[in-house]
Amino acid sequence: MALLGPDARNTMKIKTAVLSRDSEVGGRVEVGFKDGKEIQMDTSKMTIADIVEEVDRHSRGLKRVDDLAG
Repeated sequence: MALLGPDARNTMKIKTAVLSRDSEVGGRVEVGFKDGKEIQMDTSKMTIADIVEEVDRHSRGLKRVDDLAG
């Protein structure tokens, strides 16, 4: 969450759930983009860098489309 920009609360819907240490539910991140694409990641075996890279990949594509549209 600390890697999100300062305007994240104004431009994003963020929902979190804190699980207990003995929870049998693994870590999971779900991201929905403005173009409707959704990414679901099982984070139990991912580093934060892996998660950021996965999200950034699609975000860069969206930014490229916006830049070309003017």
